[in-house]
Amino acid sequence: MPRTELKAIILRGYVDWLREQGLLELIKGRVDEPLRALLQHPPVSTQWLDAGTTTLPLVDALAAHGGLPMVRRMSYEAAIGPILRIVRPIAEGIVRLAGGVRGVVERLPLVFRGSTRNVDITVAMEPGNQATVLIRSRGLHESPASAEAWAGCVEAMVGLSRTRAVIEVSSLENDGDTSTIGVLLRW
Repeated sequence: MPRTELKAIILRGYVDWLREQGLLELIKGRVDEPLRALLQHPPVSTQWLDAGTTTLPLVDALAAHGGLPMVRRMSYEAAIGPILRIVRPIAEGIVRLAGGVRGVVERLPLVFRGSTRNVDITVAMEPGNQATVLIRSRGLHESPASAEAWAGCVEAMVGLSRTRAVIEVSSLENDGDTSTIGVLLRW
């Protein structure tokens, strides 16, 4: 079964945020040696990384230290900073063509495509100003911390439409080799 992979720009964004917050050494002390080495010397931004051995243990370690809100904050702030630099041309084009927050939300799968592999993202638009983003990861057992990290990234992308939305994790299911996270958006 293929494993969920993320571009190293995500890990690099997390490392930068942890360093700025003075938390990098603490988190390095809470993860296994291979990840510790990556946190010390992150790979080039375009390299694919196994999420199960990199970002998942990192967000779990941060959640154990500072709770789920801290994970959401890190993901959001990393996404609006270094991560967005990679997807900015796509995201800005989508915002111009989308015609508001609804259009941005509908196109989230396109925005995430360039930085994820073996992740299926679908959007279910609901009546009124509401939608659910479903994130299906293969070969990965997602955690509440990783669900919050996804929600923070969704929040950053929706923020490009200059609309404030209420975003919450609505579900997390692990079924064998597939995890499904539901992120509910209301604007």
